[in-house]
Amino acid sequence: MPKHSGVEFEDISGTLWNGKLTKVVYQGKFRAKELTWKLDWLALATLKLKADIEFDNDPRVLMGVGSVAYGMSGIIVSDVNVDMQATELLPYLQLPIPVTPSGKLTLVIENGMPGDPYCNELDGYLVWRGAKVATPMGNIDLSSPNIDLSCR
Repeated sequence: MPKHSGVEFEDISGTLWNGKLTKVVYQGKFRAKELTWKLDWLALATLKLKADIEFDNDPRVLMGVGSVAYGMSGIIVSDVNVDMQATELLPYLQLPIPVTPSGKLTLVIENGMPGDPYCNELDGYLVWRGAKVATPMGNIDLSSPNIDLSCR
C-alpha cells in the first residue's frame, strides 16, 4: 500500500488468496480488528478479482461481512452487512452542538459500484434500531428510522 493512501495494517498473515489482518486503520479514523479475506477462484474466470471479507472489532460494537470485486468496470461491492453502535459514527461527524447517539446501525448493500460523482450502482438500506440522541436540551427518541440507498 502506498504511504499516502491513508491505510495502515498490522500483523498480516496468510497468503494473497486467504489471509488475516489483526488491525486495519483508514485515515486514522476507521478501525477494524480481525479482518479476514478469501479470494473467490471462480471469479477469475470472469476476469474479476473477488474476495469475501469479514471484520470484527467486537460483535457488540462493530462487525461486518461482504464481497469486494475488481474487474474491467472497476470496484464492485456486494452482499455487505455492517452492524455498529451509533456512537462509532461520532469521529466522522462535525455537528454544531454536542450530541450522543445511541442504538445500533445496520447497513446492508446488495450491490454497489462507485462512480462520478458518487456511484454508478447502489442498492441497499440503512436501519437505526433503538435510535436515540442525547442533547444538552434533552433526549430525543427517534424510534427506528430506515433509509433506502440508491444512486438517485
